[in-house]
Order: sequence, then C-alpha cells, then structure tokens
Amino acid sequence: KGKIMTFMVLFVALVEVTAIYGLIIAFKIIGE
Repeated sequence: KGKIMTFMVLFVALVEVTAIYGLIIAFKIIGE
C-alpha cells in the first residue's frame, strides 16, 4: 500500500503541475 500511496501522490502532483503550466501557456497565447 505504501508504494501505491506514493504513486498516487506523485500522479496528483504531476497533474497539478501540468494544469498550472497549461494555464500559463493559455494566458500567454491569449495575451498575445
């Protein structure tokens, strides 16, 4: 169970970073 929990935490962190990065790119495209 320990490895599954660690994997889920890493997956959630990756999704959050991707979402933030996508928002930044979207704002840059809209800004231009």
